[in-house]
Amino acid sequence: MSGIAKIDKVIQHFQSFEERLDSIIRQALEENESAVIELNIYSQLYDEGIRSDGTPVKPKYTKLTVQIKQQLNQPTDRVTLRDTGNFHESFMIVFEDDSFHFTSTDSKTAHLTSKYGKKIFGLTEENLAKVIKQYVTPLVEYEIKNFKQ
Repeated sequence: MSGIAKIDKVIQHFQSFEERLDSIIRQALEENESAVIELNIYSQLYDEGIRSDGTPVKPKYTKLTVQIKQQLNQPTDRVTLRDTGNFHESFMIVFEDDSFHFTSTDSKTAHLTSKYGKKIFGLTEENLAKVIKQYVTPLVEYEIKNFKQ
């Protein structure tokens, strides 16, 4: 096989792998869905009170909500979008052909997104980088090492 034929074969090999890349990324996310969702719920909303763009969840809680949260021993210095836990517990990832997004099946979802914005769903750049590093990259590396056309 000539040098050019070998290079063509390598290029074809990587093009075949590239065609599988979306499904590999999806597999990594599906296999780690609960951990990825926890980043949205706990790392961002509950612990920090921030949206996927890094801005604080606003508007702040009303005085009545602060009083209720104090009685429940819940944070009042930030909007966590957690009361009973039903909203957080119903988070899920919806996978599409080449993308994904977060949603919640809780009945309050429409009200909460109307009040606080759609960016309550999704990952900050920092958390997305964690997902890529911890879950996506290792699977992609594994698949590259073991890829057979």
